[in-house]
Amino acid sequence: MANKLKKLGLPDSFCFAPYVNLDLDQSGSFRPCYRSKEQMGRWKRSNENLLTEYNNQNMQELRNALWNGQEHANCRQCHARETDGVTSTRQEFNKHYMENIVEEQELATVVEKIKQDPTQSYPSNISTMEIRPHGVCNLACAHCSPESSTGWMSLLRHNPDMVPEMSEVLYLPESATADNLTIKYIDNFINCPDSLDEFYDLADNLKSVHFTGGEPLMDKKHLKWLTKIKRKENIDLRYHTNLQHKLYDKFYDEWNKFKSLRVFASIDTSKKFYGYFRYGSDWDLMHENIIDLQNNVENITVKATITVNFITMLDWLGVVEYIVENDLDMHVAFVDPPHPLSAVYMPEALKTKALVDLSKSLQIISKYKHKRKATMAVKQVERVVEFLSRGDDYAELPEKTYDYFKQLDKIYNMSIVSLCPKMYNFLSKKDEKSVDK
Repeated sequence: MANKLKKLGLPDSFCFAPYVNLDLDQSGSFRPCYRSKEQMGRWKRSNENLLTEYNNQNMQELRNALWNGQEHANCRQCHARETDGVTSTRQEFNKHYMENIVEEQELATVVEKIKQDPTQSYPSNISTMEIRPHGVCNLACAHCSPESSTGWMSLLRHNPDMVPEMSEVLYLPESATADNLTIKYIDNFINCPDSLDEFYDLADNLKSVHFTGGEPLMDKKHLKWLTKIKRKENIDLRYHTNLQHKLYDKFYDEWNKFKSLRVFASIDTSKKFYGYFRYGSDWDLMHENIIDLQNNVENITVKATITVNFITMLDWLGVVEYIVENDLDMHVAFVDPPHPLSAVYMPEALKTKALVDLSKSLQIISKYKHKRKATMAVKQVERVVEFLSRGDDYAELPEKTYDYFKQLDKIYNMSIVSLCPKMYNFLSKKDEKSVDK
């Protein structure tokens, strides 16, 4: 990929995302990509103009840093991955954009504009965008937080004593209490599809619109969001959805107007652990919805998304078996450190077992009906192996991971040890040591 950038006259540190991508967060923040760690601007409220924000001082400084090979706080997760020798989102985005999104002639035009002024970009450059319209969600998933889930807000309001314990990992604002969470996150519930009208008028090279959440389809205004998008026949429409409701049929007609529909079904774990990691979920409902979507949308691809985390790796073979048996495309994402459920924090004994299971899963993948799906799934497995190989080795659970499992057990009123007895050696025995002390 570095060679391709060099041939285009772009620096090795270059990232296309701040020039050709939009990421609109449910909090009202504007970011260059979903991995971004800093608010670059605002987009939601009536006095906030997305087109102006796209070239504000923050964005100019970010583009300038990447152009000149300087590290930027916004991109610290990619910097960390690349330092660890792990493929970063920057590298993935560059590859995907150049190989799958932009035509050669358009790429040359975009690059020429960038070279003229590396600090600026234009609506006509935008090819891809991700929109999180709101934080409304009916689940309280183990890797999520109230910022993206009213399900988590409800749990914390019913368990106010847990707010201080979980404040750090849930990224709660300072002084957050169970009673004031809704006020703290008030911008997350502003829902304004009209705010993008001017942008859609000018973004005549838009090729992909990706709705995530929250749960994006639990939204009375979502049909309006769809009708606002122009040139639908050129656009790949995408969703991350939890498939935990029966609200899809109202969108079928509009979906069929788009070039294609890709549904990233949030599965993440095997059936055994599904209700724990995706708290409030129903595995059978998820399965029924996949079938309904495939039967009612002509241009649909359902991708089974595995957000790789500690719990995923306790039964990797189980989730792969489901995906292959149902002939779904496999897609992986990662819970990154420092989140305590990141798979990098698995003790060495569990990680070794997980790596063995990853190797075994290649035999399951070979049973795919379509070679293309098998080839792509093998690449996804390779990404997981690469991810697990980063970081330190642990003989025991890191303290923060131990604490978080105990917190989840309490707030979910469930037990990870009852679901996975081998976790006893890493949780209950640690409890015993604490008592002995």
